[in-house]
Amino acid sequence: MKVRGEERKDMNLLSNQITRNWGRGKENSDCCRWERVECNPSTGRVIKLHLDDVSGWQNSYLNASLFLPFEELKSLSLADNGINSFIENEDFHRLSKLSNLEFLDLSWNEFNSKILLSLSELSSLKSLNLAENNFQVSNHTNGFKRLSKLRSLEILDLTGNYLNNNILTSLSDLLSLKSLNLTYCNLMIASNHMEANFESLSRRSHLEFLDLRSNIDLNNNVLPYLSFMRFSNLRNLKILDLSDNDLNINILTSLSELPSLKSLSLRDCNLMIASNHRDEADFEKLSRFRHLEFLDLSDNMDLNNNILSYLSSFSSLKTLILSICGLNGTLSTRGN
Repeated sequence: MKVRGEERKDMNLLSNQITRNWGRGKENSDCCRWERVECNPSTGRVIKLHLDDVSGWQNSYLNASLFLPFEELKSLSLADNGINSFIENEDFHRLSKLSNLEFLDLSWNEFNSKILLSLSELSSLKSLNLAENNFQVSNHTNGFKRLSKLRSLEILDLTGNYLNNNILTSLSDLLSLKSLNLTYCNLMIASNHMEANFESLSRRSHLEFLDLRSNIDLNNNVLPYLSFMRFSNLRNLKILDLSDNDLNINILTSLSELPSLKSLSLRDCNLMIASNHRDEADFEKLSRFRHLEFLDLSDNMDLNNNILSYLSSFSSLKTLILSICGLNGTLSTRGN
């Protein structure tokens, strides 16, 4: 199947914007056979462009109109290209004409929060990756709120952007959201507003994947802020990663309210079981997980052997990681 003639010309124009050898010397060849290109086998129209790390958008500016001719385009990846802006009047709102565009990856570029307003016009998006850019929610809170216009968005990755707790409220109206990654996003338990912010997000009952690694420092203020984890509202949550946060064993009380959880990572969370029965009682509540298949408790040095009896009661557990936990003894094997 060959790419349509008009799209071959457009592919050549696109390749001219890239300084590597992508498409060079192949101007008259079938573009569907180019690397990084996938076409619809029935129509010959381009449906996927994987332009990761092609390193050569002239002056690090992007002309979004270059993609408009590809009317059947479903997936566009521009990750890791150092793009920081657009040619004047050629920003992402132009891509709203691509009614089939469902997947957009802009990770590892140098965009800032100003592009959020134009991204909010891409109503067909189901997956948006904005990881490792220069977003700061304090400067453009309204931009993140505008993303609520993306009614079909199911996957959002904001890893490694300098955000704050307000991002939770800004994203709370993404009604179709199933997967949210906020790793390294500067979420801190620094004020009473955190509880309200997290509660607004937890109303999104469709959420199935939540990654909050390397954000939260409960420090010495554990008890006043435990309720910010309103996890019991997330009835469909299947995967939760809270690794590399400074938590407390009491967090297990909130986590035990997640009926659908299959994977839980609490690696390096400073979990500690003191020499009292209260902490052990919190740990015992993990046995409420009826569907848990993966549990990572590694790098929590201050647990003790008493947790082994609770862990052995998991009938559905398939993977258990307890490395560097200071444990000694034998865990009986049951279930799967």
